[in-house]
Amino acid sequence: MSIGRAIMADKAEESRLWMDLETCKSAVIQNIFCQSSGALLDMRTVIVVEVTKGKSYSSLTLHPNAWKVMVEDGRADGLMKQAESVGATVRILDGAVLTKEGNALKRRKAAERKQERTPKE
Repeated sequence: MSIGRAIMADKAEESRLWMDLETCKSAVIQNIFCQSSGALLDMRTVIVVEVTKGKSYSSLTLHPNAWKVMVEDGRADGLMKQAESVGATVRILDGAVLTKEGNALKRRKAAERKQERTPKE
């Protein structure tokens, strides 16, 4: 469903939001368990670390607690520095933030549609 919303989005940032949500959903479907801790994943909280260089793509699908541990022990910084040293781009998708933004956007669009249908006097 996010793909359809991405295609029909009015603005580029809305399209990116729906695509990022779809990326999180796909990551959870493909990796039911965290690649670091083995914890069960939830699309609403998952952390997806995407590393892209040219046409090459890799991702790490993590439970938020596992990501917190990686940040605290410095492995996240090491990953960023290593990717930067080879000219790769790193994006971190936070399922909690994306879900919150997606829900807010859905509510706003629903209110706009309701206002359009309301007869004006």
